[in-house]
Amino acid sequence: MNTKPDLAFSSGTIDRASMLRKDMALIDRLALKSNVLNIVIWQGKVLLETKDSIIKLSNLPSNHKLINESERLAFLGFTKKKSPVFLHALKYYPKKSDDDNNEKVKFIDNTEDTHPYLTDESRFIDLRKVINILNEEDSNLCGTAKSLYEWLDGNRYCSRCGNENSIIESGWELLCSKCESKTFPRTDPVVIMLIERAGSVLLGRSSLWPQGMYSCLAGFLEPGESIEDAVSRETFEEVGIRVKSIRYITNQSWPFPHSLMIGCFATATNSNLTIDYNEIEDARWFKKEELVSLRKTETSIKVARKGTIANYLIDKWINERV
Repeated sequence: MNTKPDLAFSSGTIDRASMLRKDMALIDRLALKSNVLNIVIWQGKVLLETKDSIIKLSNLPSNHKLINESERLAFLGFTKKKSPVFLHALKYYPKKSDDDNNEKVKFIDNTEDTHPYLTDESRFIDLRKVINILNEEDSNLCGTAKSLYEWLDGNRYCSRCGNENSIIESGWELLCSKCESKTFPRTDPVVIMLIERAGSVLLGRSSLWPQGMYSCLAGFLEPGESIEDAVSRETFEEVGIRVKSIRYITNQSWPFPHSLMIGCFATATNSNLTIDYNEIEDARWFKKEELVSLRKTETSIKVARKGTIANYLIDKWINERV
């Protein structure tokens, strides 16, 4: 089993039990087990609960009113304790929280949504808000559920003929009701790279991010591209820098909406930036000492958050230069 405790959503703790997905009679029986784990999502937010100051997945029994008003979308597999896991989508619009701090922002939705069938401890929360809070297993379960939910929600209709798709294979395939075309879960590969030169690294920021936040450059792979080609192209497009010595470091599942982040290091051949402001808002070079200081103090500049692959790449670069 592949574990990545420093990277949210990517620990690989789920036994996906893919060989069971065709047996709907068995799947239906598993959904009624007393130890079942039901993950509920509403408008992209996952139902979580707070107990003893710990935020974790909220698990409702299969006969709960909220489950009855939800659509069962998929069988995700089994937890480490062999509990069957199901993904549900809530159809009913829950009541908004009255919390004065729940102000929607572009990058993170800080609102926490309630429902009349739930206790005060349970709320629908944006996973970006709790990326470095959930335990390893809950993080992996939430990431898998969110990615599959987003794919199912975005593919209700056949891309070939426009007719409605039906869910088959326990949520892991879609079948067109007319032309019988099949659609499979989508994962979008994204390169994310830490560019270094002469003891400094290059970080950029998007206008959609929180004020002052800087992170690694990143971009989607295009058809026919290798990882190295994508790193080179994206870096040059965004900041006008040519790179060499590209090396793969690690990867992270990223459920916003369903990406695989492929982390790399590369060395810049020049340091003069030509920023494409249609792509990013800003980019600049950071020395190791500055990055270490930014982690320790509250300033107007913030670097990538713990739990992200960008944070992992930055930490690795700093630690290799001790």
